[in-house]
Amino acid sequence: MCICAFSLQPYLPQWACPCDDLGLRKLPPVTSSRPRRKLRPRHVKREWQDGLIFSNLVYAVAALISFSCGQYFCGVLQMGAAIASTMFHRSKETKYLLVDALISGTLGVVFIFVGQHTLNNEWYGILTIKLLQGAMCVFTWLYCGMPGGERYDKWHQRWHYISGATTISTTLFLSMYLPEFDLIMHELIQDMVVVRSVFM
Repeated sequence: MCICAFSLQPYLPQWACPCDDLGLRKLPPVTSSRPRRKLRPRHVKREWQDGLIFSNLVYAVAALISFSCGQYFCGVLQMGAAIASTMFHRSKETKYLLVDALISGTLGVVFIFVGQHTLNNEWYGILTIKLLQGAMCVFTWLYCGMPGGERYDKWHQRWHYISGATTISTTLFLSMYLPEFDLIMHELIQDMVVVRSVFM
């Protein structure tokens, strides 16, 4: 920030403005005659064939598998993840972050529930697989970095594939070892609606 930005130069003549020495371009203030420059909508969108958008199909495949196995709760979440993640990456990570994070986080909670269920039943083989999947998800998520980084596109695609495969394995586990999970979630949601109606 320069002293000339505060229009104090007439009151402090002994301080020279460094902007003139640096050759910096002075812009007039933003007014109706000089509005802020806005990007056109086509400049802030990814193409449909972009790898980050294409890799979201893994969630749609996971949803179809869930629906075919009768795990409708997971299926709805996975289809929601496919749509929300596509919208998020289509907008070049500028919109829909909260929707994408909320759905993905809920799928993460289901994953943790499955891990806890395998631990309680001492199914250490399945638990080992789930821990490896979780470690790969965490690694690819952290390694891809923030949007706009040099590794983001490539490694976030890999995160989509790994997390999608993880949700598929979670669905298959639930359909084999806990087929009543969908009914449990249905009753839980009904209870939440009843409790909410009491306080509303």
